[in-house]
Amino acid sequence: MIDQKILESLDQEPDFRPAPMVPVGPDDIPVVIEDVPGQGSASELPDHALLPERYKELYVRVDLGGNNQHWGKPKLVERMIDTAYNWWAGGNKPTCLITDLSRKRFRETTGHKTHKTGEDGDFDLAKTLPRDGNFTKAKRAKCVKFMKCCLEAGFSRVLFTDHDAVDTVNAWAELNGIPGRASYAEKHDNHFHVDL
Repeated sequence: MIDQKILESLDQEPDFRPAPMVPVGPDDIPVVIEDVPGQGSASELPDHALLPERYKELYVRVDLGGNNQHWGKPKLVERMIDTAYNWWAGGNKPTCLITDLSRKRFRETTGHKTHKTGEDGDFDLAKTLPRDGNFTKAKRAKCVKFMKCCLEAGFSRVLFTDHDAVDTVNAWAELNGIPGRASYAEKHDNHFHVDL
């Protein structure tokens, strides 16, 4: 059941209804798909420098510590791109950062308890998240909007450290028949974690 207070806050939010999602898809973005023996297909999230000119500000791929963890199952990479596209196409700022997926051989992924199946990814919005400091209502609203983009792209779950934002997104998702949900998670105040 949706909390009445959350519904009232949604009524004050001008864009709480989902905009039609226009997925980019592999025809517009050059995505490498390789067969990895004993694992199946792995897709590489293209480096932002390789994006077609019309998508130059779609996202920035960040390779933390040179760990080469920008691979995932084809559906994961597709949904990461679709999320970035939905955010970018809506004229939202800052440009989203895609930070961690998996290594090409998923089980060799380091630094995460998850991310070893090619079904998990991380996003960041620079200077917008709670750990960045001065977490205002406007920044929370951006985080809510970004999590909506994640669920609209088809992710089953997005983890984040802000109860109010998570509750708002879940009320919106329930109201609009979106199957995915946001979940509160400790240690997710500097990124959004998404699951297929």
